[in-house]
Amino acid sequence: MIILQIYHNNVKSLQRSHFGLHRFVLFRCFCYHRFMQSLTSLMEIALDHWLDKNPSFRLEDLMSAFPWIRKELAKEEISFWLAHNFIQFDGVKYTQKTKNPRESLVFLDIDGVLNHLGSKKIDDTNLLHLSTMVHRTKAKIILVSSWKQGWSKDNKDLQDDDANDLDAKLAEFGLSIYDKGSMYLGKRSLAIIDWAMRFNTTSFVILDDERRHYAGTPLERYLVQTRYNEGGLTADLAEIAVNKLINLH
Repeated sequence: MIILQIYHNNVKSLQRSHFGLHRFVLFRCFCYHRFMQSLTSLMEIALDHWLDKNPSFRLEDLMSAFPWIRKELAKEEISFWLAHNFIQFDGVKYTQKTKNPRESLVFLDIDGVLNHLGSKKIDDTNLLHLSTMVHRTKAKIILVSSWKQGWSKDNKDLQDDDANDLDAKLAEFGLSIYDKGSMYLGKRSLAIIDWAMRFNTTSFVILDDERRHYAGTPLERYLVQTRYNEGGLTADLAEIAVNKLINLH
């Protein structure tokens, strides 16, 4: 039942990095989030029922009722989970935060998604499919492509030509980039986890032509994989993405 063992190799590599501790906690806490979703229905129902019956609670009461939480998770993981899901008041008790499951995110790669074999750097047809998808779901676009290195949210004078062209083409279709993945988290998957946690949402999709960034992680189920040799983002793939955004809460 200790699902976190699946990510043993990822965790070891994260611990060796400069930002190891932050990445380690962030990654394992997302694993915890997926772990919670993979619980048997009885355990999940029991926890939800207990929280409904106890709108405010002391941590020791929760751990006493569900000792498996302390067994499966490290102290810092429990603290991280509490911070993202509950509000502490009077220094002792906790109450659940209000979530907004309607907030949706699109994590966007560029090469192989908005362009393809034989196309321009940014293809109008691919953009049309992206536009249809985003306007239907009202999702925010987070840039995770290597193009993010030349893109700036606050200072457009610092952008390179590709980023300027990207902004201009998106604007033609009524689109804009909300922000980009962190430059400091290294792995693309960690930047996605970071943004999902900021918005406290599981309603997101990843548009990318490379599965290697997500293979074997909980993020794989959020991936809509495009193909550079097969037209990039197609109408069919955009429809799959829409369904994921609607159903993955």
